[in-house]
Amino acid sequence: MRALLSYSPESAGGLMSPDFVAVAEAATVTEALAAVKTAGLSPQVLADVFVTDASGRLVGAVPLVSLIQARGNGGVAKLVQRGDTALESGDDLPEVARLMTDFNLSVAPVVDDGRRIIGVISVDDVLEAMLPDSWRRRSEADHG
Repeated sequence: MRALLSYSPESAGGLMSPDFVAVAEAATVTEALAAVKTAGLSPQVLADVFVTDASGRLVGAVPLVSLIQARGNGGVAKLVQRGDTALESGDDLPEVARLMTDFNLSVAPVVDDGRRIIGVISVDDVLEAMLPDSWRRRSEADHG
């Protein structure tokens, strides 16, 4: 938690959640699905399972739907659909929104200097950061 507080709230590091699922590229589909089942995370964060190499560096992401449709004994490395769609912790909100829009991402990984995944940003996180405070208060009054 302390690490998250050290980032600017207007940066990828400040927007990210440290909760995500990542598996090694040597993992099978069955192993990846087991990691998803035991994670206890929100469906939005689980939209993608991130894949890392032997050194823990981000290789890419596999959509959960692709894992569900794949053969259980197959490897996740063959299912990686997106390689370089990672954000760095210092990227600002416009860059986060641009990358997520350009690649149509519902969740984006945030990596450190060694390309190791340190968190994820969901599209909901971006929308909340972009929503003016006056709109939040109006919405709360309407539903409160």
